[in-house]
Amino acid sequence: MNSKAKLNLTLAVIIIEILITFFLQGLYLMLAWQWIVVPIFKVSQLSYWGATGLNFMYALMFKNHSKFDGNCNTDLNKELKELVNVTIVMAIEAVLVGMLWLVSLGI
Repeated sequence: MNSKAKLNLTLAVIIIEILITFFLQGLYLMLAWQWIVVPIFKVSQLSYWGATGLNFMYALMFKNHSKFDGNCNTDLNKELKELVNVTIVMAIEAVLVGMLWLVSLGI
């Protein structure tokens, strides 16, 4: 595989990882808001897109975005391993959120 193909694959993996994480965090925030904040403080529910936007604003304001170390060489195997790890963690989180949802329904 030539270097251009590796770079394209690495960029695709990074973009997919960022998008999946971004949209799942919006879902988690929406569910947490509905399960915790609404019953306690009697405020209105937060929609999925509202939660995703709120998560995006939080990420822009408070997260550290200076991860670039000046090295443009990326290791594809390392990126793929990180993607697999993130995918496994997100799958476990999705199962736990599903279980919490069932518990909240009283099932």
